[in-house]
Amino acid sequence: MAEKKKRGFMSWLGFGRKKEDEQQAEQDRLQAEAEANAAAEEQARLVAEAEAKAAAEEQARLV
Repeated sequence: MAEKKKRGFMSWLGFGRKKEDEQQAEQDRLQAEAEANAAAEEQARLVAEAEAKAAAEEQARLV
């Protein structure tokens, strides 16, 4: 409740709150995007490792 405390006459009218809500939504969106990018990079790394391991095993099998 303390974080939602209104300040001044303009806040009493409700001005400024929309901007704060938009900023919070933007921060949430950026955080979700960063998490999605990190997950995609991790998945790509795991796929590359699996492909490298499979190639090494195939090479060892052929020798």
